[in-house]
Amino acid sequence: QTPQHIRFKDYSFWVTAKHLGLDTATNKYAKIYLNRAEFLRAKCVHASNKSDLALLITPTTFTNGMQKAEFIEKLPPLQTRAHMYGFGTYHHLDLFDPAVVHAVISCEYYCLSKRSPKGASTKRFFIVDRMVDFGFSGGPVLTTDGKVLGMLSMSPYSHDSWALRAKYILKAIKELGIHPVSSKK
Repeated sequence: QTPQHIRFKDYSFWVTAKHLGLDTATNKYAKIYLNRAEFLRAKCVHASNKSDLALLITPTTFTNGMQKAEFIEKLPPLQTRAHMYGFGTYHHLDLFDPAVVHAVISCEYYCLSKRSPKGASTKRFFIVDRMVDFGFSGGPVLTTDGKVLGMLSMSPYSHDSWALRAKYILKAIKELGIHPVSSKK
């Protein structure tokens, strides 16, 4: 539920994976690293076990050249080229230089295995053809021109790399009463 004291126009929003330990019930802040030394403190305002999605807020005073995101709600066609952004293989070494993995969307799923996140069988996900590790969880899957296709996640029980579609990210944002910058259906 939306905290009543938050005026959403005063904040920037960030999307990541809920399984990273984010929760609205605690007062813990997450760190969003901008580079090796700089980070923002972000507060979790929405977390869903069903979609493995967490929405974080930071004050709008931070822009640092950031651009507004455009979400693609429609499931991308197979063989769409995509880029995934995250901390990858070196994440366990606490290196803060992100990596970019280039991939092609290889298939879509209507139902994942029994060990997939709760409720996953009710949504359509897409699978990428490149292996990524847990350091990429919560990172964006982008088109070659920078539009958001979804958010990367990974089953803790298998090594499948899958992405939650942007459609469900937008749905969670709208449920909080926030109007996203732009989206294409």
